[in-house]
Amino acid sequence: MNRLLHIVRSRVRSILFRDRREDDLAEELRLHIEQQAEQWIAQGADPAEARQRAKREFGNLESLKEQSRDARGIAAWDAVVRDTRHAARRLLRDWRFSVPAVLLLGLGIGANTAIFSVVNAALFRPSPFAHPDRLVDIYQKDRNGAPGTNSYPAYLDMTTATGVFAHVMAASIPDGVRYRESGGPVRNGVAEYTTASYPVVLGVTPSLGRWFRADEDRQGVPVVAVIGYQAWTTHFAADPSVVGRTLYLQGAPVTIVGVGPQGYRGTLNLGVVTDFWLPVQSAPVLGGMPNVLARRPVEAVFFVKARLRDGVTVAQAQAAMEVLGRRLAAEYPDEDPGKGITVLPANDVRAHPQADTLLSVVASLLLGVVGLVLAIASSNLATLLLVRAAARTKEVSVRLAIGATRWQIVRHLLAESVLLSVAGGITGCVLAWWVLRSLRAFELPITLDFSLDTTVFGFALGLSLATGVLFGLAPALKATRLDLLSVIRDDGHGRVSARRWFTLRNALVAFQVTASVVLLSATGVFLQMIVEARAQRIGFAVDGVATIETDARYSGYTGTRAAVIYDELRRRIAALPGVDAAILLPEQPMEVTGVPVVIDDRVSDGRVVGAGNVWAGPGFFEVMQIPVLFGRALDERDRQGSSLVAVVTESMARQYFGDVNAVGRRFRLDQRPDWIEVVGVVRDTGTLDRGADLVDPRPQLFFRPFEQANLPPNTVVARTRGDDAALARDMQRVLLAMDPSLPVFSALTMTQRLEQSLIAPRAVASSLGALGVLGLVLAGVGLYAVIAFAVSRRTREIGIRMALGARSSDVLRDVARDVAVVLGAGAGIGLVFASLVILAMRAFARPAPGIAIYRPSLDPLQLGAIAVFIVAVGVAAAFIPARRAVRVSPISSLRQE
Repeated sequence: MNRLLHIVRSRVRSILFRDRREDDLAEELRLHIEQQAEQWIAQGADPAEARQRAKREFGNLESLKEQSRDARGIAAWDAVVRDTRHAARRLLRDWRFSVPAVLLLGLGIGANTAIFSVVNAALFRPSPFAHPDRLVDIYQKDRNGAPGTNSYPAYLDMTTATGVFAHVMAASIPDGVRYRESGGPVRNGVAEYTTASYPVVLGVTPSLGRWFRADEDRQGVPVVAVIGYQAWTTHFAADPSVVGRTLYLQGAPVTIVGVGPQGYRGTLNLGVVTDFWLPVQSAPVLGGMPNVLARRPVEAVFFVKARLRDGVTVAQAQAAMEVLGRRLAAEYPDEDPGKGITVLPANDVRAHPQADTLLSVVASLLLGVVGLVLAIASSNLATLLLVRAAARTKEVSVRLAIGATRWQIVRHLLAESVLLSVAGGITGCVLAWWVLRSLRAFELPITLDFSLDTTVFGFALGLSLATGVLFGLAPALKATRLDLLSVIRDDGHGRVSARRWFTLRNALVAFQVTASVVLLSATGVFLQMIVEARAQRIGFAVDGVATIETDARYSGYTGTRAAVIYDELRRRIAALPGVDAAILLPEQPMEVTGVPVVIDDRVSDGRVVGAGNVWAGPGFFEVMQIPVLFGRALDERDRQGSSLVAVVTESMARQYFGDVNAVGRRFRLDQRPDWIEVVGVVRDTGTLDRGADLVDPRPQLFFRPFEQANLPPNTVVARTRGDDAALARDMQRVLLAMDPSLPVFSALTMTQRLEQSLIAPRAVASSLGALGVLGLVLAGVGLYAVIAFAVSRRTREIGIRMALGARSSDVLRDVARDVAVVLGAGAGIGLVFASLVILAMRAFARPAPGIAIYRPSLDPLQLGAIAVFIVAVGVAAAFIPARRAVRVSPISSLRQE
């Protein structure tokens, strides 16, 4: 081992201090020659003749220097440096070739780098916690026995296991919040509700101020917060006086007591950056979840992490939690599912055991799509290198003839391809940085971190080197496989050999077509999703409906005063000219949340099924114009303290109760003891979340009165006989006339709301569509280059055929036929792979209780149209060089040969 380290150090010194070593070597050789010459002079020889004789006997100095360099182990390094310099000079001289090649690779590598930065933020960030090998994640199991999340009382029970855990902490799932400084704008942020033990367990230290104490994590005391470092630098100008300052978060006053660690993003360590850490006991007020601290798994939103005591293993901690799980199941049979508790090493979990698989699949799909773009761009590089090598046949043959080895020439050509790919990688990083920087300009509901860190740059560098080597090696080898006599005799053009189908050119064409078919098919799936979302039945009033959202707490209204201001706003809007009705809601109308429910009926046999919950209230169905088929709508009787009721859609009634008239039947939320009575059945309807419908596309909806869940309203929905856009503006004027300090979160029509709900899937489809177009353009360029090269090699053949009387149409048809065969083979292979990808997506998207995912259809007509389109693009690319060839005079083409 010591000898190996010595060799490595010696070779590194030889490279770093090359000039000094070369000077030392030259001086040593000079001294040897001088000593030998002095010996001859001492014997009476003439000094000049003695020096010449000493040099002859000593041997070739350059050869000796090379042997010395070989002994030092830097000969290979010298060869790389020489090849790199030669390649750089050649590429700079041939800039008309180099610039397009770098741009093509930059587009492919840039797309991959941008997507990888997103994947890196979600999956590959290093653990930010101190000594993560001693951390464990603890999960209560769900009804299926899989790791879930934890209730707060269960966390308190876990803290009693002091024999295995030194410290235990809990943190909620990151939640979107709004905050505002006095007189400032309302901003969006991300909050975690955590325990005072958070920094002790995770080993994080605030960069400014302190963490909140245990006595501050109680209900009824003033709420304090620790602000995230990124939020502090971005929105508070890194002002140290922010500690002690009060701001309004979710409308409630919150005092900042500290600033989080620099570079620390949050508990999940994903792309989401936490802006505030708040005491758990403030969650019922700030989070709008009144039952969040109850022992009910449906409200379990907490992640629990613990630091093991010295000497305690994960297996011992698991055994202790199994005992606790059995005790909880016995003491709380109605609230606890009795499935037990799972303990996992923190290093084995990225976000959540059940979410990690989905994250990996999505990341693989994204990288697979952009990988196809890179594959097309890389094959274009191979194509350009192949064409360039054909043009340099004379040069390569001369170098081989004068003694250069095939490996030396391959090495030179490979250096050029690697330099091109590295330059393309640098260009790609610049493009990725620009794209991600542009995304930061958008005001998003949450803070995301997609920075280009060392991992991303390492990925881009590795991708560039791999691209240069893999796609430059084959053209380099082919360029050196020459018949020297034939090439030199034919002035570098070579004889036109018999046409073969299985050639490198045809393989490149078929590969690009295959990749293009798969890429466009994947894009077609997402476009299909958009069409499906737009085609889904709305089922509720859109035209003539407008909404306005505010929060009176930001203006100091609380409790009864806030309720009065909301009701006054509703009455004033209802009194506007042309308004038929106005209602209050706790969120935007027709927003849906997928939940698991249990039906009290023999048809379902007590099974857990999925349904969508929509919050409603008195007048809701009248304003939204959803017809009531049986029973009644929700009205003033359905308030807090009254019997729990709901209105269901006809599909939910028919599928889950066996009869469309389900009035009087009952169901309950899974793991909830309280039964909900069905008081009405309405016509099937879609939801506002058209994008969410792609993830949860079910018509089984139920509507519950928000007052029974003690949810405060913040949105007024009104319907008019006139212009809904004008109504939205009038609603905003009414709000500001009541109190100018009331914030206007949004004032939009339902049509605008529907368009907003498609932003996410439309952005995905647009991105994939752009990648598809980019891939098609790259494929078209590559096909044109390959086919133009192939036709140029057949110029002599075409000239002879034209001289013998062949018609231009016959020659064009012959070229098109040859090209179409290769294109058809590539398209056929692409169709097979595209079908397999879609079938895999369908298998993955099978619905489960409580969730369903859009399942793409395998449309042969669509896939066939894509294949035909790409083949047509290829044939069109072949037409241009073929037509140029047949227009050349036969005599000119023969003379050229």
